[in-house]
Amino acid sequence: MPYTEAFLMEVQRLARLIPLGVTHAATEDVEIDGYQFPKGTVFMASIWSCHSDPKYWPDPEKFDPGRFLNSDGTLKTKIPSFLPFALGKRQCLGESLARMELFLFVTIFMQKLTFRTTTGRPHPKAESVDSFAVNPPKPFQFLIEERKE
Repeated sequence: MPYTEAFLMEVQRLARLIPLGVTHAATEDVEIDGYQFPKGTVFMASIWSCHSDPKYWPDPEKFDPGRFLNSDGTLKTKIPSFLPFALGKRQCLGESLARMELFLFVTIFMQKLTFRTTTGRPHPKAESVDSFAVNPPKPFQFLIEERKE
């Protein structure tokens, strides 16, 4: 099951559903990397940048669940540049529930159903427009069939 978890993590990394995190404000004057920020400065994390930076993700546009697995096949758990649920004190409270639900839905779907494209290509080209929340992809067709046991 570690590969399923890695698959879901890679989907979350590339999906970029919320490319920007929630805003935060400095509660006091602060210095970060030599830059001075006065109390009240508003900060917003660019989750898209964290998930696309080639410094942390070699070939960042390539879908590769293996980047979330250790050499022995176990799941990597502490990845500082992986932030699908944002970060800090205000990160998503439902993260553990969301991860569990994603895992259950995907594993049940993969066990019970077969998914195929109608075009013969391995997957449709995702075309969307990035904004605060990413627009859904343009419609495409695929087939879902119940697996025969």
